[in-house]
Formats: sequence, structure tokens, C-alpha cells
Amino acid sequence: MYLFFRRCRTSGFLWVLVVIPFGCGSGDPGPTTSIVRDSAGIQIVELSETPQSADLRRWEIGPEPSLEIGVREGDPAYLFSGIVGTAALSDGRIVVLEGRTASKELRFYSPDGSHESTWGGDGEGPGEFRSPAELIRLPGDTLVVCDGVISFPAVDLFDGNGAFLHRIQPIPDLIPFSAPNGDLPPEVIDRGVLLADGSVLIRTFFTSVETDPPPGLFRESFRLLRVRRSRTRVVVDSIGLFKGAELFTTDVGQGLIPYRMPFGPEPIYGSGQDRIYVVEPLTGEVMGFDYEGNLREIFRPSIPASAISEQDYEREKEGMISFDPRYDNRPIVERFFREVPHRTEGPAVGGLSVDLEGNLWLELFSAKKGLGDQWVVLADDGSPLAIVQGPPNFTPYEIGSDYLLGVWTDEMEIPYVRRYSLRK
Repeated sequence: MYLFFRRCRTSGFLWVLVVIPFGCGSGDPGPTTSIVRDSAGIQIVELSETPQSADLRRWEIGPEPSLEIGVREGDPAYLFSGIVGTAALSDGRIVVLEGRTASKELRFYSPDGSHESTWGGDGEGPGEFRSPAELIRLPGDTLVVCDGVISFPAVDLFDGNGAFLHRIQPIPDLIPFSAPNGDLPPEVIDRGVLLADGSVLIRTFFTSVETDPPPGLFRESFRLLRVRRSRTRVVVDSIGLFKGAELFTTDVGQGLIPYRMPFGPEPIYGSGQDRIYVVEPLTGEVMGFDYEGNLREIFRPSIPASAISEQDYEREKEGMISFDPRYDNRPIVERFFREVPHRTEGPAVGGLSVDLEGNLWLELFSAKKGLGDQWVVLADDGSPLAIVQGPPNFTPYEIGSDYLLGVWTDEMEIPYVRRYSLRK
């Protein structure tokens, strides 16, 4: 997703090149990978062939779920409409964050899927949520809920039984990022995510594109900040300024407005035990920063661009028209799709997940939804590990050593929690 905050330049650097065939199993040759380290200590790992053509091991996901929680009708404890996170506790219980309904709840289920308790609720008091966006399980079964209201994100911590522990809300200390006199700030804080050391990773975006958008195609910028508290003050480390979503400014009857590009790049980033990863979706390149914002690794897995057809644009257009049947927006949407550039190639990567073992799962971008995600898995040193094909209509929220836990949607768009086995 991004324009480099720090560019790795060849001039003035001493390069050391090593070519290593990474084995993928007993007797398997594996793809050829080059490792380059410059004089600044930045390691660059470059795969010489596409993962799809390389002799990589295929990790297999079970054909049927080993656990499913949810119903179409019945007990409200099993009815879902907007799951935004799910995690497995150390004793096998399942926690689900239902975040897009009025309830905004943390629900706890036994290892066999039976409902045990519900916590949280809509509000601003201790243990309540305004706009929950993410659920993370820390060691010791501490649960982290990222409450992602724009300009006022909070990070709430709960124990493994649902009891509220405390809230981390660094926003009051970041007032200098706002503009004076009540004007729209040029940079707005979007959301916060707790890092492994207890600091908070903040994403910001810029509102100037809304008030004075550039004409035609452009990519908006966003910033990643790490906020940590000392005994006397708040310290803000800048991880970098990166390119985010691609927008297209046009007038479809409502004035000049920047619109999200169909099948365009979007921000992709994540964190590991001691790293913050930022992905350029057009190429799949991964930059690994330490928590102080120093660029340490660059992984280049050689992932080709995705294919986009006119049928994909037509399907996307009809989906936007039918999104809310209460409004007849067909004239506006059809005019937009006549104005917007139609491409035959899209991003290489559409998402990033870091599993519980620290491996990076790069989701290959696809304009066709519901067919099942495909991932390229890299070790935390950039070496390629595997290709994984996911089940249709399934989005993982937690990836363990032998399972994937996430959300599956049926033909009526009703979500269910599912766990699948993973065989390596």
C-alpha cells in the first residue's frame, strides 16, 4: 500500500549477494532466492520466480469445518450479522466480536460451540464499544478490542472470561496533529492497534483530498505512528508515510468528489512480535520495520499482477447498484463506471495476515469474490514456505499452527464462525 518513507538506494552501499535454494521438503529443490544485505543493515530477500510456478509445498485446509457456530434463525446468542473478529483461547473456548449490530458484543463459546456468556455492549463506558473493529488474543488469554472510531480510537483489554481490564486511549496526547480554529485537520487519526510491547500502532489519513482533491487518478497517503508512554510523557515514533488507497476524482452529478477505484490498491499492513510490516499491493513487496521505525527487511516475492475483465467491472457495478435497494443510484453508478478507467490488471496482493508462529500470509488479490482466497506464506526471514488455497466465502481472523479460525458466509450473506484444520 505504499510509497516508501525510507527508500533503499544502491548508490554508496556495499552489497553482499548470496543465492540460496530454499528447500520445501525432503528432496524438493524449492525456488531460488537471493539475499542482499546493504551497508545500512537492511536485508533484501528476492524470489526469482513466482510462487505459483515454484516447487513450493502446498499446505492443505480441511474440506469441511471442524467447528461451526451460528444459525439463520433462533437463539440470538448464535445469530450473527457483523463479525469483525474471532479468537481461540488456550483452553479451546472461542471468542467472537460482533461489531456491526446495535449490541456490539464479545461472545464466549465452549470448545464444542455452546454459548457461555456475553459481554460488552453499545456505549462509551468501561467495557462498552462504539465501533469495534478488531479482536486480538495476547499470551495469557488477554483479549484486545480495537474500538476504531475515527479521531477517537481506543484499545480495550479484557481477561479470558470477558471482564474489562482497562482502556488505552492515546488520542488526547496527539492534539498537535489537529488543525486550529475548528477546521478539518489535515491528518485524522483512524484507528489504533496494540503491539506486542504494549505500545499502540496508530494509522492516520489526510482529509485534504476531501476538501481539495487532485483531479483524475491518485493514491492518498497515510501515516503509521507508534505511541508509547513513559513515566512523564507520551512518545510518538513515526514508522513512515506510505501510499494508500487509489482514488479517482470525477463529477457524476454531485460535484468533484474522489471515489475509491474499483479493484484498486488499498492500505495493507500488520505486525509481528517485533516487526511492523507494510505491503505494496501492486507488487507484493513487504517492508519490515522495527518498532522504532527503522527499515530492517524488504521481501520481494515476485507475485504477478491480478487479471481484471470487463465482466468483473460489470459485476462490481451491479453490486454497487443493488447495495441499498431503498435508493435508485443506477444513473450515478453507471456514469461513474463510464468515467473511471477500466484496467486489465489489478494489484498483486489484497491482504496480509501474520499467523501465531510469525509467518506472513500474503493474500493474492482477485477481482472474483467467493471463490476462496489463495495465500503465499513467507517465514519471518522472507523465505517462501507454502501456497495455501482457502475455502470459498471464508475469511480467517486467526491462523494457528494447525488451524484457521474465521468467518464463513452462506448464500444469504449470513455469517458463521468456522474453524478449519491446517495440514502442512
